Amino acid sequence: MKILSACALVLCALHAQTSRSDLLNEPAGKEPVLAPLLSVHDPASVRFFSVGRVRSTIGIGWSCTASLVAGSDTPDPHKPALLVTAGHCAAGLTGDNEVVTDRPMGEGWFFIPSYFYDNKDQHVRIPIARVLYSTMKSTDLGVLELGETYGEVLAKGFKPLRLRALDGATPDIDIAHVPLGLFPDHYLRYSECPSRAPVALYETLRKHEVRPDVPWFWPRANPNNCIGLYGGSSGAPIFARGTWEIIGVHSTGLREPGCGWSKPCEIEAGQPVARLDTSYFAAVDRVVDAFKADGSFDPSGLEPGTGILLSRKGGGQGTDGRVAGERRPVRWGMLIDESFESVRYKIGFADETHCEQAKGYGAAEAVLQQPLLDLATPSAPGFYVMCAVGKRPGSEQWQPWAQATIKLLRVEPPAGPGSPADSSPPAE
Repeated sequence: MKILSACALVLCALHAQTSRSDLLNEPAGKEPVLAPLLSVHDPASVRFFSVGRVRSTIGIGWSCTASLVAGSDTPDPHKPALLVTAGHCAAGLTGDNEVVTDRPMGEGWFFIPSYFYDNKDQHVRIPIARVLYSTMKSTDLGVLELGETYGEVLAKGFKPLRLRALDGATPDIDIAHVPLGLFPDHYLRYSECPSRAPVALYETLRKHEVRPDVPWFWPRANPNNCIGLYGGSSGAPIFARGTWEIIGVHSTGLREPGCGWSKPCEIEAGQPVARLDTSYFAAVDRVVDAFKADGSFDPSGLEPGTGILLSRKGGGQGTDGRVAGERRPVRWGMLIDESFESVRYKIGFADETHCEQAKGYGAAEAVLQQPLLDLATPSAPGFYVMCAVGKRPGSEQWQPWAQATIKLLRVEPPAGPGSPADSSPPAE
């Protein structure tokens, strides 16, 4: 028995080292706090029969949780069945303003519903055919199309769940999810806890993986302190406790002190706040109406990702510039794609600026002048957002406020001479 136990530990360690459980959340390490396993034989588990695991048979892919869903209780049995999950599970780590629509899923991807520990001989693999919609712009949501119809999955005993808008509520919640890490039994587990009001949240990449299209910024991420959410839990359905309708999907969580890669931080009064052991979910409000009663998915009313393109010249983290010891303002360094003719923008603290509201936007400026490239940031340290809308040549139609392009930038406190101890104001 001791030999078997040692082998089990070795296999767990090998799994953690060779498999990236998902793209935002790290797998559980040593001595994790685990949520209890769900049993297929527990009558309370019936509402989780359509929740399962997403993964690939090819290479070392990531693993997430997803749910079989539909826009009604009686979808057309000939329509392809649909999954809802996190955006970073559906299409990977897309950019801060990127939207993916109707793209083939990579080869070898599949979904295993009813992923309980005590029904392993009944697990079935259903191929995933397409990414219908996925984004990490202001949220973290993805919709996948299966390679089987609603009629086929219903015949196997899997009834799709429904989605419901959260509508500003902060209910007690429960979650069915498949966390991975240095422990055995990587199957559906159950977590429950209160949620709290939405917060502004950001997350970025490791310093050696600098990308111009991050950090990600989620203006209304929903926090909770449910236990046991690790890598693999991403995309898990969030329910108002005890109900059958999905109100959100698990996105990310802070398991170690700090801010950055796999270390999401809230923003309060423009400043980062790390809340250890807090998880965050994306409400499904914006996609609910895209799921039609016949089982189809219509993304025409969703954010299309076709707004004005801003390219960051730098790593997205401002520093206190100096010339001959004299402080100089940090620059936004945003290059505007010249397929657009005009731009309007506004800037403010990330948690206090509402890009979807027209108030605060300036007058139209010519893109050819590149007004955002050498634009000085505010002098006070903190996290700021730039909200921008554009208009193309020959068009009278501006990008809607609700679909504004959003860029996050941090102005760091000055260091060295002229630091907080030096009260001299920055140069104009």
